[in-house]
Amino acid sequence: DDPIEDVRLVAIVALAASGTGEAGVRALVKVLESGASTADRSAAARALGGYPDHGDEATLALLRGLKSGRDEVVGACGSALATLRFRADGPRRPAALVPDLIAASADPDRAVRAHAATILGEIGPEAVAAVPALVAMLGEADDGPGKLVPGPILAPPAALAAEALGRVAPGTPKEGEAAEALAAVFLEPRRSAAALALARFPGASGAAAVPRLLAILEGGIATAHAAGSPTTSFDIDDVHARRRVASRAAEALALLAPGTPRAPEVVAALVRALDSDAITLHAAPAEALGRFGPLASPALPRLREMVKLEDPGRRRAAREAVRRIETPSTDAPTPGRERPPRP
Repeated sequence: DDPIEDVRLVAIVALAASGTGEAGVRALVKVLESGASTADRSAAARALGGYPDHGDEATLALLRGLKSGRDEVVGACGSALATLRFRADGPRRPAALVPDLIAASADPDRAVRAHAATILGEIGPEAVAAVPALVAMLGEADDGPGKLVPGPILAPPAALAAEALGRVAPGTPKEGEAAEALAAVFLEPRRSAAALALARFPGASGAAAVPRLLAILEGGIATAHAAGSPTTSFDIDDVHARRRVASRAAEALALLAPGTPRAPEVVAALVRALDSDAITLHAAPAEALGRFGPLASPALPRLREMVKLEDPGRRRAAREAVRRIETPSTDAPTPGRERPPRP
């Protein structure tokens, strides 16, 4: 409460460094919510990121701070939430936060919704009660690229909700509901996140998504071929988006389709993707084909050609795919059980 700002800031830093437990958190929350200046409130937010043992109280305070309307404070709250999330020495976010996070997922503020979805995903299956709320977030209107969330999280809430569903729902009673909702997503960038999230669903729920993912892949291949035609006019951003989501679909199919009745059909589509002129459709299908083992043998001639390419990413993916097809592992992965790559 000192009238001199520099003195207050020194006190806030000292609280962060000393780790004074609940009393320190309460003091910092008070400053965050009613500090005398933007600098005070921002410093308090950053300091709360240093209290992982009291992450529940700090998390809720920082979520409220995202609604301050002051860019510096909002950014500091976002950074502190990320710090709490990634600190290796801190405990996981408790499931007791779930009811508050469900409420936050419907908050009018986009930053609050984005962080709520991310934290729910971190909690995992214990946040299963949040599945309906996350499914509802999938249908949010696109806010556009100019309205990204301040701080470390720069993805739209709907895409973050898709990713969270892939971490929360598999193996729970809400698995089917979540998988069905993810398979119905058709807007970017949430569509790419949904494709990757579906790769986390084992058994019947994951297998049920294979036709939808295959259709996405086929659509990306068709767009790539059509965009290369001199007589066809395309919006370049739309072309890139379709190629990107097709690559994500290929990654998901690599984890879900092997061993299923649609596997031969998926392999055929992945081989066609290798013949696309779109560079972005090369590495992902090559990597995916390696997971099908000998079933992907028809792709070997094209993959061996790719090994000679100058691009190191495509060359590496092709070389690894050839190795896996020619010398398949005896321990085939269970569809949906391997951790998919991050978006």
